[in-house]
This record gives sequence, C-alpha cells and structure tokens, in this order.
Amino acid sequence: MILPDEQECPCCGGALHCIDSDISSRLDVIPVRYRVVVTSRPRMACRAGSDGVFQAPAPRHIVPSGLPTEALIADALVRKYADHTPFYRQAQALRRQGIEIDRGTMCDWAGKAAAWLGRLTSRMKADLLTGARLFVDETTAKVLAPGTGKVKTGYLWTIARDDGAHGGTDPPAVVYTYMPGRGRVWAEKLLGDFTGIVQCDGYGAYKHLEAPDRKAGPGTFAFCWAHVRRGFFDNAKGGNAPVAEEALRRKARWVCEQAHQQLKEELGLDHFEGRSWQGLHRHCLMCMIALPFLQSRRLKQVEGEKRIPGPPPQPSLPAVRRAILNALAQPPPTQCSRCRNIIHPENLPK
Repeated sequence: MILPDEQECPCCGGALHCIDSDISSRLDVIPVRYRVVVTSRPRMACRAGSDGVFQAPAPRHIVPSGLPTEALIADALVRKYADHTPFYRQAQALRRQGIEIDRGTMCDWAGKAAAWLGRLTSRMKADLLTGARLFVDETTAKVLAPGTGKVKTGYLWTIARDDGAHGGTDPPAVVYTYMPGRGRVWAEKLLGDFTGIVQCDGYGAYKHLEAPDRKAGPGTFAFCWAHVRRGFFDNAKGGNAPVAEEALRRKARWVCEQAHQQLKEELGLDHFEGRSWQGLHRHCLMCMIALPFLQSRRLKQVEGEKRIPGPPPQPSLPAVRRAILNALAQPPPTQCSRCRNIIHPENLPK
C-alpha cells in the first residue's frame, strides 16, 4: 500500500479519508533459498531411578544419515526430469549459493529416490491392471551399454488410463516401464494377467491377449482409429483407390458435421437459420477465420510431397463454418495416439 505524502486536507486541515483505491498487479519472484534443518532428539533419563535412557527414534530418510532432505531431492529430480536441467548445471547453481555438492552425489540421490518411487510405481501399475481398458504404446530410448563405451536401444513401454469419455470413475494414470526389447515376451511381462481391452497401434506383440489358451483368459485387442486412417491416406495418394477415397470423404463429412453442431452451440446459433443479423455477422466472421486455417491444413498435407498439386482449395463458406472447430477440438480419448504423445521423444522439451 502506497499512501500519499499529504495526510491533511489543504483547505480545512482535516484528516484525509480513503474513498477508493487503484489496484495494479505485477508478477514477482522469490529467489530460491536454501536452509539447514536441524533435528534435535534429546536423551531423557530419571535422576532418581536407573531404568535407562529414553530417546525418540531417528526419522527415516531416503538417504540415511545423508545431507539432503526429501524436499531437496524432489527439487533436484523435478529440475532434471521435468525441466531437463542436468545435475552438473544444478551443481553450478548451488555453487553460486555457496553450496558445494558434486553431481555424482546428486546421481546417488536420484538412485535412492528411484528405489523408493519404485514401490509407488508398482502400486500404480497394479491399480491400472485392474481396470477395464488400457492404452499401450512403446518408443525407443537410448541407454548406456556398460563396458562398450556406446549406447544401445532400449524401449519405454507405457500403459495409460483415461476413462473420461466412457463415463468411467477411475482417475487417469500413466505408468512407464523400461524394457530392453519390444517383442511379445516383453508385452506379456508388461500386461501380466490383464484381461480387459488393450488399445494400441496394431503392433503384433499384443495379439497374444486374444489367445484362447491364455492362462489368465483371453482379453480384447482393439485397434486405434488414428492409426487406421493412415492407411486410407497412403492408399489414396496414388489416385486409384476409390474405397480409400470414399472413406476419407465420409470421415471429412463426419468431422464437419460434428464441428458444425459444436460451433452453433458455442455461438448461440442453435435456432438461427438466417433470421438474425447478429448471428449472420458472427457466422461470416468465423468463416473468415476458418478459411486460412483450411488452406494451411491443405499445405501441411502436401508439404512432404515433391510438389504442391495446384493452389489450396477454396472451400465454400458453409463448409468453412462446419470445419472451424476442427483445429480447436482435442482428439477423442479413444485414440491410443494420446499415449504415444505422452512418451514420444519429440514431445519432450529440448
């Protein structure tokens, strides 16, 4: 609060009273501060008796008898794995604060924290495997090959749950598991006795779930619509696949109809059929916004080809209106590509 220098009325000399206030907001930051937490455990004894000495047990820590608190370890892990700040840079930042900690020591902290977090991961995985459906995907991960001085290719497998679109009550969750390969044996190890629905990109390692002689019983192997449509696009490129072209046309019509209905609801045009000037103006404005969007979509579709086959199409205004929200709508959770987006390397900050 900043008060004026004058506290008395220049006319009558009376005290000034607040009648209103101008409030402004600015973003500020409190720099990180490190502190030393001292724990005292007094030893207690009776002066009159001789039954021994009493003392509270020492609290358990991730690093027994070590320097860091659990909060410091969590901060280091978040900086490394969420913010992608290597330990050597964190050590440099600590050095500026007058704290000398070697990055090798921080690596030891990470290892001990991983052992504790492994218990939580196991519980999360067990909870996921009791659900009705899972999204599964895998991606490559470079890992060190001890003794060779090189790296080898491993795989990060992920199982995810998101039942929001199905009216489910289970909370969303994701668990990552590293495995050295991506064959059937690793898929079996990952899913264990799960007998629900597994939705993936169609990779053959998951097909064993439907085997009638499976020990835990057959499960359900579901494909992903996002991956199925890729085949239609690939077949339609040659220009001699009428079935694929018809599938693409029907898909485009369905998307337009869904976007059209959503657009009318959001703009309040549920009952508008050209009878309101205000609604007409809104309609025209959204059409003008959608036109460059559809043109850019067309350019992106052909940017991988050697040449662009003619100028981008000029869609009619009604078609633009139906497609406007295609850029704003999130993909439905029934696509396992959401699982892929979680783990794929290009989605990580550089």
